[in-house]
Amino acid sequence: AGKGDVRVRQVLGHTSGVPGWTPPITVEDLIDLERSEALLAAEAPWYEPGSAPAYQLIDHGHLLDAIVRGATGRPLADVLHEDVVAPLGGGFHLGVPEDLLDDCADLIAPPRLELDPDHPPTDFLVRTILNPGLSTRTCNSAAWRRSAVGGAGGHGTARGVAQVQAVVSHGGEVGGTRLLSPGAVDRIWEVQSSGTDLLLDVPLTFGLGYGLATPAAPALPGGRMCWWTGYGGAIVVNDAETRTTFAYAPNKLATHLVSSPRTDAYVRTAFD
Repeated sequence: AGKGDVRVRQVLGHTSGVPGWTPPITVEDLIDLERSEALLAAEAPWYEPGSAPAYQLIDHGHLLDAIVRGATGRPLADVLHEDVVAPLGGGFHLGVPEDLLDDCADLIAPPRLELDPDHPPTDFLVRTILNPGLSTRTCNSAAWRRSAVGGAGGHGTARGVAQVQAVVSHGGEVGGTRLLSPGAVDRIWEVQSSGTDLLLDVPLTFGLGYGLATPAAPALPGGRMCWWTGYGGAIVVNDAETRTTFAYAPNKLATHLVSSPRTDAYVRTAFD
């Protein structure tokens, strides 16, 4: 459907041209990875792939799951758990095991967002956040927590997130476990896209699989740093110069897409 020349690096850099679904889908469709991935395979690009960043808000994990499943025959969640998280001590799940469901803290919804008439949300943002709409009630359900929606369904402690991500800040090896070569880590800083994101409407620079320094997130350290954040204020920052990884995983959500005062304060304090 016009995506034959899209590269894996463009998916990792949020320039695939497919930041969401056009046909109306339900949360049940979203959880059914193979069904929702087939719909993405049939999706025509929303804009010219590779020409600009458009944050793959929810479907990023679906796109990566399809790539990993096609290359290895294993779902992304299995590769993540068996090859990445388990060797590094656990603490993060894409699909929470039944015996750990009670460990999940319920999400508390952020304050209602007041729309700025001078800066309305982008068409792409409206198309993605409403298809399907994800409420805190949905995300607190056992069905959602058991699912493996990679773009929005990861569950873990801040320490668990940081322990896994420290592979990046430590040059590909942490605790005696090497998962990435130094050369693979270096590629994270190869800029894949830079400019105003067509979905979030803020200036963003994406490397390979991570965001890089941007004025839209002023609390981030400069230099050899990569990061990403989540709706409500969760964040992880890898600083390869100081071999430091910082993660923050709140359950009380703030009004936050890329930056917000609470998250910025924690990031500044940690790196100070």
